[in-house]
Amino acid sequence: MAFTVADFQDLVRLLAENAQWRAELRRLVLPDEFAELPALVRRMAEWQQAMAEEQRALAAAQARTEERLEELAAAQARTEKRLEELAEGQRTLAEGQRILFEAQARTEERLGRVEAALAELAAAQARTEKRLEELAEGQRTLAEDHRALTAEVRTLAEGQRLLFEAQARTERQLAKLAAEHSETRSQLGGLSSTVGYTLENEAYKALPGLLARDHGLIVEGRLKRGYLKARDGRSLEINILGRGRRNGEEVIILGESKTRLSKNNIDQFLNRKLKLLPDLGAPVFLILVTHMISEADAEDYAREQGAVVYYSYDF
Repeated sequence: MAFTVADFQDLVRLLAENAQWRAELRRLVLPDEFAELPALVRRMAEWQQAMAEEQRALAAAQARTEERLEELAAAQARTEKRLEELAEGQRTLAEGQRILFEAQARTEERLGRVEAALAELAAAQARTEKRLEELAEGQRTLAEDHRALTAEVRTLAEGQRLLFEAQARTERQLAKLAAEHSETRSQLGGLSSTVGYTLENEAYKALPGLLARDHGLIVEGRLKRGYLKARDGRSLEINILGRGRRNGEEVIILGESKTRLSKNNIDQFLNRKLKLLPDLGAPVFLILVTHMISEADAEDYAREQGAVVYYSYDF
């Protein structure tokens, strides 16, 4: 078995405490070796003291180490708690990262749509720029057209001024012509009346013989111009008015004279004039006299309406 330092310390303690042991040791140990023993013991004592100091230092260090270990344990607890917090934070971070990834995916999808929209917008912008160029060209063309139109407007304004002057002259001439036309119409009206009266005057003289010859109607008294009362109280002018007998029966002679006889004249006489008359108390014999007819079938139309027609050359 190996001889340890502790065994040697125990031996020295026993020597120091028991003289018998010291004597026994002196007897057993060689003189030279025993002579060095005290020095050895001193060195061992010093070494023991050093060892004790070292043990105290080690104990202090141990205490400090234990204190440090407690601190480390507390720090370890804090670290573990912090690690738990970090783990929770890591989980939260992982969840947030997952949400972020999903949001990133949605963002990328939206960015894709945005990029497509931007591409479309860029194309639209290109079209707009092209359209703007076309509009600019159109504007230049419009400006040129406007200048040309302005020149035309000035020309038109000058022409309009000349036209106004010409119109003023024309209006003055028209006023003069209107006055002359009025005079002409007055003269024609007088002439027409003269011609109409002449035709009627000739009819008054010729009709009694013609009516007796052609229709057996004997005129009593004379034929004349006259007026009859309408049902509304107005006085209606009758160009040819008289009385007569036919087959012993009294008849009333009513006639109209027209320079040019038309179907419209016939309707006006029959429908717009005679229909307004009240019952005259005797049958009516209708006569139309004229220089000529204005329609080929006017005479036939008059006969269909119950009127006889005489021409001026019959007189």
